[in-house]
Amino acid sequence: MSFKSPRLFLMFAVLLAAALVFVVSRGKSPASTDAESAAYAEIVALYQSKNMQGTRDKCDLFMRNYPDSSRIEPVAALAGETLVQSGEWQEAGVCFRDLEKRFPKSQNLDRYVFYQALAFFQQGNFKESFLLFEQLLRTCPNSPLVENALYYKAMSNFFSNKYKETIASCKEYLAKYPDGHHAGDMIYRLAFIDFNDKGDESTPADQQAADKKKMADKIASELAAFLTKHPDNAANGAMYCLMADTYRRMNQNDAAITAYQEAVKTDSLDDVIQYALDSATELMQVKKDWEGIAKMHGDFITRKPESQLAMLSTIWVKRALTFAGKSAEASEILATYLKNRIGDPTGEQVEALIDELVKTLVPRKKAKDIDIDAIDKQLVDHLNKITADKQNATTAARIDYARAHLAQMLKRTDLSDRYLQGIAIANAKDPSALSPTLLALCGDFLVKVGDLDGAQAMFRKLSERFPDSIVVDAAPVGLGDVALARHNPEEALGIFNGFLEKKPGDFRLKQAMLGKLQALVELNQLESAIKLALGIVEDKAFRGETAGKAYLLLARAYRQQAAAQAGDKVRELLQKAHFIYQRVYTAYVSTPEICAEAYWQAYETALKLGDEALAEQNLHALKEHPKLHNTPHHKKAMEMPE
Repeated sequence: MSFKSPRLFLMFAVLLAAALVFVVSRGKSPASTDAESAAYAEIVALYQSKNMQGTRDKCDLFMRNYPDSSRIEPVAALAGETLVQSGEWQEAGVCFRDLEKRFPKSQNLDRYVFYQALAFFQQGNFKESFLLFEQLLRTCPNSPLVENALYYKAMSNFFSNKYKETIASCKEYLAKYPDGHHAGDMIYRLAFIDFNDKGDESTPADQQAADKKKMADKIASELAAFLTKHPDNAANGAMYCLMADTYRRMNQNDAAITAYQEAVKTDSLDDVIQYALDSATELMQVKKDWEGIAKMHGDFITRKPESQLAMLSTIWVKRALTFAGKSAEASEILATYLKNRIGDPTGEQVEALIDELVKTLVPRKKAKDIDIDAIDKQLVDHLNKITADKQNATTAARIDYARAHLAQMLKRTDLSDRYLQGIAIANAKDPSALSPTLLALCGDFLVKVGDLDGAQAMFRKLSERFPDSIVVDAAPVGLGDVALARHNPEEALGIFNGFLEKKPGDFRLKQAMLGKLQALVELNQLESAIKLALGIVEDKAFRGETAGKAYLLLARAYRQQAAAQAGDKVRELLQKAHFIYQRVYTAYVSTPEICAEAYWQAYETALKLGDEALAEQNLHALKEHPKLHNTPHHKKAMEMPE
């Protein structure tokens, strides 16, 4: 439908908004001024354009300017709708609670109660949500919201781990709506409870096994019956996965694979599809069914080429075909998938596909035996074919990224840094051509080389343009590193604390913890720093380079404590620091820069202890260690006289 006349559009918008909020003026309304009507029409137009914040602002203004208007209820309800649409559940609950109190005889009272209950549900307060859904069902039995209220009542029980009550409320829903919108989910929840029922553990083992077999058969048959009758139900993906899990528990892996594959064919949410793909792939790997894996993932890519999961499936197709001895075919599939995506900076995980492509070109030899120039040329030629007629700043950056990754794989960090520097310099003034991954990499590189303004621009662009990216955590952590590099540890600590309070995932968590530790040390908050450092080095999740850097900062904290002490306490703290440096240069030879720094700091600490022989021993070891010759601290040591 199109509207050539703005007046016609405005009239249509007013009517539609009234329908959306389920509010109809009843009786004769008092006369409204043109200004009031225009203000109301503007609210409707903003809502229809999906400008939630603008709609809300105008609703608030309308309610202040026209508190006695006949439209005050629909405007207040529309303000509540914008909160629901924006997912601001706490505010939405308050808004609809106020509407219920102000308009206790409203024809829309059921809606006001429902949204209060839904707000509690979305915030995880299942006790309050259950009570309000019960209130709605009791007081408004003929409401069009009854079906949804019954569903959320059951789910409130489910998420409260009240399984007996869940069973009762699921059956209550199914009795009234056997083919309802949520029927599949109700069947799934009942089967899920059966699946997790441990039964009577006091019965003999053979009886327990028989009971489990009987329960598994029941689950599989009930789910299969529903799926046959309702092939397009929204819960089908989850139901197929539960059926597959049931078969898998009974060691019927072929049937499990088939059910997982059926789940992949549904239009379920990504987390359901990914679970099905991962589970089927795992079982098929055991059977070494590489061609089956390639076909399953290939069919998924064909059906949903724009899905975020399609890139991961492409990687699996490549891996499976490689294991099946079809590397050339794997490379072609990667190239085909990359062709239409390599020039799009918004494409997540394109760099992961490039990494896989690079792997197909690197022969299985030791890095020193590989002709990097020949492989590099082959890689560039291959990528130039992929990007033919599609070259832009993004494709240029990604080709350099591929070359950097190749150099990194072959342990040529000098070349890798050169290509990353090229990407950063070429896009410094306008980073809009860079993907989330490239923005993060360039930001990190620019911090490393001291271009802090450039790094800040990269991290801010990442945060502003890609707030939902899987690598967006690099932005706040990177900005914290920039603050540290600018010798502003107080600002850095605030950034790192803010990031860590959000309970982030593993991506950049270690870097943020180290950044916080460094900020604490630089702010001379040494007790807190030592506590954090000890927590890091004792946590097995922080092994490797992260633990090595934490040890160095721990030793530095002890040395700073020593500087503020006198007498025997000074020596005790310096000895603690030197012992840590010894531990680091012994255990971290595989990370030359950390090892070299530990030797150098041990040398300086020994001098503070007044032990010149020990200091000379540390310095000599740093000079002579064959794996440390390319580190800055080795060069510094070589400038020192024996």
